[in-house]
Amino acid sequence: MKQTKQMKFRIITVLVFMLFVAVGFFNSGLTASASAASTSNSLHTQTKIYSSNNDDYFNGCEDYDDYVNSSPTITVLTHGLGSADHYWSNDYNVHGGSTLAYNSSSLISKIYEKLDGQMTFYVASGIDKGSTYDFDFKLIKYSYDDYVNANGGKTTSVLDDVSNHIVILFNSSVANKTNHTVYNEFHNILDNISAQYKNLTGVLPRFNLVGHSRGGLTNIMYATEHPYNVASVFSLGTPYSGSVLGELEILLKMMGYTDGNYEVINEGVESIMNEEELQNIRDAWNGAYTADVNMNVVAYGSMTSIHLLRALIEDIEVNCEKYEDYGAIINDYSDLINSVINVIDDCPGLTSTTLNFVDGLARIFNDFGIDLFDILFTKIDSNLEGKITYEEVRDVLGLVNVINNEIVIMDDLFIDLNSQLGYGFEDGISYNGFKRYTKIFGTADYTENRAIPTQPGIVHNLEIMNETYMNDIANSLVLGTPTSAIVGLSDDFNGSYLFNLGKAFSFMPTYKGARKFTANGCTIKLYQYDANNCLQVIETIQNSLTYEYASSTRYLLIVEADSINNVGISFSLEDKMGLGDNTVEVGSGDKRIYKLTASVSGYYLISVSNTKILLSGATYITSGKYYVHLNANTTKYIYLTNSAAYAITVNVEVYDPNKIDLNQTTQIINSNQKVMKFTNPYNSSMSYKLDISWPSGSEYALIYNSNGSHIGSVTTSGTNKTYSFTLSAKQTCYVVYSSIDSSITSNLYINPTQLRWRIDGTLYDTKRIQLPRGDSYTIELVVLYNGAIVDYTSPYVNTSSDNFVFSNNKLSIDKKALIGYDITIYPTLAPDYLLTVQVGYDNKFSWSVSNSDVVTLSWDVNETFDRINFTITNKNGSYTLSKSITSFDITSYLPTSLGSTTIKLNSVVINGITFNNGTKFLNVSSKTVNNLFAGGAGTNSSPYTINCYRHLNNIRESTSSSVYYKLTQSINLNGYTWTPIQSFSGAINGNHHTLYNMKVLVTTDGGDYGFVKYLYGTIQNLNFSDVKIQTSNLSSADTVMYIGAVAGCCGSSGKVLNCDVSGSSTYDVRLFKAYLGGIVGLNNGYVYDSDNSGSQMNVSGYAGGIVGYNQGNVEYSYASNVTINYYWNTANGRVGGIVGYNAETGTISRCYSSGMFNWDSTSNNRDILPSLGLVVGHNQGVYSDCSTSMGYHIYYYYWHFIGWYDQSDRCFKVDEGKVGYQV
Repeated sequence: MKQTKQMKFRIITVLVFMLFVAVGFFNSGLTASASAASTSNSLHTQTKIYSSNNDDYFNGCEDYDDYVNSSPTITVLTHGLGSADHYWSNDYNVHGGSTLAYNSSSLISKIYEKLDGQMTFYVASGIDKGSTYDFDFKLIKYSYDDYVNANGGKTTSVLDDVSNHIVILFNSSVANKTNHTVYNEFHNILDNISAQYKNLTGVLPRFNLVGHSRGGLTNIMYATEHPYNVASVFSLGTPYSGSVLGELEILLKMMGYTDGNYEVINEGVESIMNEEELQNIRDAWNGAYTADVNMNVVAYGSMTSIHLLRALIEDIEVNCEKYEDYGAIINDYSDLINSVINVIDDCPGLTSTTLNFVDGLARIFNDFGIDLFDILFTKIDSNLEGKITYEEVRDVLGLVNVINNEIVIMDDLFIDLNSQLGYGFEDGISYNGFKRYTKIFGTADYTENRAIPTQPGIVHNLEIMNETYMNDIANSLVLGTPTSAIVGLSDDFNGSYLFNLGKAFSFMPTYKGARKFTANGCTIKLYQYDANNCLQVIETIQNSLTYEYASSTRYLLIVEADSINNVGISFSLEDKMGLGDNTVEVGSGDKRIYKLTASVSGYYLISVSNTKILLSGATYITSGKYYVHLNANTTKYIYLTNSAAYAITVNVEVYDPNKIDLNQTTQIINSNQKVMKFTNPYNSSMSYKLDISWPSGSEYALIYNSNGSHIGSVTTSGTNKTYSFTLSAKQTCYVVYSSIDSSITSNLYINPTQLRWRIDGTLYDTKRIQLPRGDSYTIELVVLYNGAIVDYTSPYVNTSSDNFVFSNNKLSIDKKALIGYDITIYPTLAPDYLLTVQVGYDNKFSWSVSNSDVVTLSWDVNETFDRINFTITNKNGSYTLSKSITSFDITSYLPTSLGSTTIKLNSVVINGITFNNGTKFLNVSSKTVNNLFAGGAGTNSSPYTINCYRHLNNIRESTSSSVYYKLTQSINLNGYTWTPIQSFSGAINGNHHTLYNMKVLVTTDGGDYGFVKYLYGTIQNLNFSDVKIQTSNLSSADTVMYIGAVAGCCGSSGKVLNCDVSGSSTYDVRLFKAYLGGIVGLNNGYVYDSDNSGSQMNVSGYAGGIVGYNQGNVEYSYASNVTINYYWNTANGRVGGIVGYNAETGTISRCYSSGMFNWDSTSNNRDILPSLGLVVGHNQGVYSDCSTSMGYHIYYYYWHFIGWYDQSDRCFKVDEGKVGYQV
């Protein structure tokens, strides 16, 4: 009985296994061949994104919002318990279905079709190291041809292609182990792949996870720990809530079946039946699956119709050997299986929509000879009460149900339709976010197209090849394409990158050469793409890696950092060439690259043996000769190619061009002179010229600076070109000639604009100069820049003469040397820059200008001369004159207006040679002549000076109150008739000088006469001698006239101070209407200290020795030894020794008169009785403190006598004769 029970239990166990176990259960695990690099302990947590609040994750390298909404770029297919990778796609006709092979119904094919072939396909096979947590793995890369033709894939060291969507088949090495053991292997592989992916793209991948059976649990565990890294989870037949087998095992144990035959000895089976373990997985999922998780979760379940079960039994009976071990076991008990089917068929409770669990359970177990209720009530004692519940019984009976009137056996890997994913647990808590689908598999689904060809095609064996499921999953998957962030390397690459995990760099050299890759503080892994385009690891090293890279081969370098940090990356070519000889070996068919650098920028020549080179910027000359420009410490690359069938030795010589010498002709005759070099020897900038010439054709040169830029300008004349350029201090330039031709000649010299002849310390911008004879001169040729002398040289002469001596830079010209004789001075620095010294005038020229009545310009050349050239410039214009005389009257060129005239000496012509003024050889200042006066500015401090009649006469040109004059000498006016100055308001200082022989003619009735007609200013310290004032063609006057030597009228502001009249001055004005004064005719101003001495005054009207008519003030003035002759004519005059008529406002004080008063009365008209006084003739004003010693003599007709009639009191009757008539 016990044996029968054991056998029956084994059959039930087999049936249950067939419903949920991927049959690889009995197969041995895969054998690991190549090991992938293990992941660091921290890798698992570093590949997570935990929550949206973790904004600083990887220092912000992953943007949360962008990341969780990005399309997944990797799809992972995870097999189940005891299964393998090839169950996802195989063919019974290919190795009996035991290898990965093309299947049009597989998910792999469906994804490939959806992506239109843009898919990269890998198998990631774990490698068991005997640990439950430490695993290695290897990657097998499949091309589509490999997959379709079942060729097997190609091993690659790392993920090597991110150009397409990536599909990875997980292949566990511990498929029969516990959930957590498989998961540890799974997440180890995915974390490594995540890191590799991040290296290549710069971001973590997002995954689609598709799992079959227990693979769905593996996926959900990964999604739980990585909710933001996983975009979708699709599962097929996954026992999220455990297995009926687990419930059955518990039930049988409770019934006392404790024999080892009833125990499940497979770790994987035990693990998926562990209710506590599964609940922990579910609780972890529900805690991780929050509102911000953007993840699509879909569970697919299945049920087996009773018709499929019958087809299975029939197939087993016919094809027993086909199913190997499984077939033998099942065949032995086919009768029992059929009995189960019959019981189900006969069970009336299965026709209703709700299964009668108790009835069905009793019928089933009764058919197996087990009285379930009897056993339950007899075996369960009080200690077991409540441990086996109705729900637990229902779990077992859940295998059988009725859906849509179809009797089915539930796939226990799916779940209770009424409780979503909560089936099997008392608390009924379901999985958050799951969507569920189910399919009833019938006879029509049982075909050869099943996942496990060696096992019967029950539900688990059909799900992952089912067209309906695969199409739905493929269409539901979001299949994004990665964006590569691989950095392409080039020789001498430098950069800085923010590292988190790592970064990838690719390189495919055209030329072979050793390169050094440096990333300090990092691990560097070098991979090479093999012929299958798979990556094979070459070397792993810290900090830096030097490797000789083959030409036309693809490489990938992965750099991993332990922490997030900026890392500097450099990739430098290590094969180098420098100045001098470089000898290298180049193998047959080889291409090699070398780095060429120079410490100084410039052009260099290169000579190569046995082959030609490829060098950027290099120009081929001839016969293996090149020239090229190199920037200082900047790399250029030399490429060598050997197309011969044997290795060659190549000598590469790099050298400086030949130097150009200043002032020396160069012939361009060979390749070494194609490029030539010149360095400015001076510590300052310098300008140069380069002349090249050729007999015919068109040649040229190019001039470059050390930086390779064109410099200078060019002018062309026939077959000659002249280049002008400037070099800074010690700067080097390079001359590249158009060809190698001995007929081309060139000459480099300092630009003459930088050369100057220095004579006695003075620089001259000329190559011809005049030097005066009779002197010695120091002569040098200097080089200058911006006015500063940077060099000088001693010249020489190659002739001798009596005219000069030249020695030690000293030129001595004889004082008798012939003017115009040329002396040639030759420089040593610039042979073409000659100096011609012409013997010149010895600067003994003098000239003067006399400024008096005639302005005369006179000169003394001290040499026989041809002519004198000068220019007269004033307000009237400019006059250039040339004279061969020694003096010249320029008076006519002067304006009759205020201002000055300038006379400039332009040149002197001697012996036909012109000596220009303004040089050290003839340096004469210009002359300035005042147009009207001897000098001065007309101001109080600088009055106009007067020394001749012309100056005096010109006073009338400026008479305002602001003008001042001063005599510098006495002036004789003899020969001139003085025309009175009309009006004068300024100031004249005679400076105690005298005007001699002033002659004034009174010609106009009513006119006023004197030196000045109307004086409103001041005249002082001016003396007059031998004054002649007389009428001319005027015998009578009807209008009052005022006449005086100094002024006819002196206004109220006028002043006459210290002005004397002396000598044999005569006044002959016998006009009754005339008011005549020896000094002033009419005074309204002030006359002071002004004397009239020795004058004779012949008058007939009003007259005074000082003032004729006074309304102002006369003080301290003497009329000494004056003879006044009064002629009685037709009216009564007023005549006094000092003042003739002193008006009411007039004042006379401290005055004195002497001399003689004569009245020759020839008239017999007794009514003509003048007022005559020795001081004042007629006084209405004030006079005081005046004295006289003047005598008088009156001659009358016989009846005339003093005191005749009343008028007799007017003649010398008041104050002892001082006043003739007092009012």
